Amino acid sequence: MQASPYKGAPRVKKAVQTLSDALRLAAQARWFFYLLIWLMILLVAGTISEKYIGLYLAQKTYFSSFIIWIGGIIPVPGGYTTLGLIFCNLLAKLIVERWTKAKIGTLITHCGALLLLLGGFLTAAYSYEGNMVIEEGGASNFISDYRSTELAVTDGRGKEIVFPESELKEGAVLRDAALPFTITIEHVFENIDLQPRKALLEDDHVHGMLKAVDMREAPPSMEDKNMPGVIFSIAGGNKKTDGSYGVFTDMPLEQHITAGGTSYTISLRHGRIILPFELKLIKFEKQLYPGTDKARGYSSEVILKDGALEWRSVISMNNPLRYKGYTFYQSSFIDRDGSEATVLAAVKNAGAMFPYISSIILCIGLLAHLFIRLPKLKTKRARESA
Repeated sequence: MQASPYKGAPRVKKAVQTLSDALRLAAQARWFFYLLIWLMILLVAGTISEKYIGLYLAQKTYFSSFIIWIGGIIPVPGGYTTLGLIFCNLLAKLIVERWTKAKIGTLITHCGALLLLLGGFLTAAYSYEGNMVIEEGGASNFISDYRSTELAVTDGRGKEIVFPESELKEGAVLRDAALPFTITIEHVFENIDLQPRKALLEDDHVHGMLKAVDMREAPPSMEDKNMPGVIFSIAGGNKKTDGSYGVFTDMPLEQHITAGGTSYTISLRHGRIILPFELKLIKFEKQLYPGTDKARGYSSEVILKDGALEWRSVISMNNPLRYKGYTFYQSSFIDRDGSEATVLAAVKNAGAMFPYISSIILCIGLLAHLFIRLPKLKTKRARESA
């Protein structure tokens, strides 16, 4: 006896009905109302907390988070979760709502709001910002990320082996076939406090800066100017090099070790984002206020090289350079013993176009709603006046 081809139909029908009921529940306007109130509470709490923990930490705690722990015990939705639920609510509304002439303006407005939220998610997930430092006559093809770090091991020939921040965990053992030693991460600091020792440590297991300086954990900077640090140990090199070392970002003295007959430099630096092109600084100009040493403005004349393509451009304080989704702003400069280096703030925003597109769609939706409602309003006024 053949099985009925419609045997699974009731299950499919039940699953579709369950999904439809779930979508209708998720599309209810009350959820948007409650979530909007909670978003305003987060906004107020984050604004107040800026005074005590700084702008960056307030943003990270209340807005750039999925969960907020009240008192370290009670979990509540953070900014990401709240906006994600609002996105789901609006999306469910568009799916279950019938697209009639009377509702077309409202639904188009919903589409604009969804695009705006989608652009925000892309910006949070795939955008980054940092800076590029170029000495006059020099060139650079990377951006130093403001908030990520990496451990770089450079040999005498300039070959680099880089371990990203995701691998810099306490207890992690870092290996590479090109290195004659292993690196074990002992401690990772988000922000360090350096305390000089009263006397050099007489411990053969401790090397470099740690003999003279004690690295301690410091509270996060309110101005987002943390100085990350790492304490690590070397094993497999030789008796003279094996032991503990300490490095931190922008360390004035480089940490050198010799292993296997080769000299290595180990440094903790801001994460580098390699660009598909490079900028060469031809000339940096600084304008001063008359009679002072205070800078009134900066500008950098650069050559952008992308394969066989190259052209000159001037980056000034009100004239950024945009190329392949990257934007370079004139930020500041560094004076290095008479030679100047430009500092360019660099930003890549994956969702940069979404606010413009969504704003146009929102305007279209509001205008459509107005034109649809206008005849009814005129009729109502005519009846009231009659």
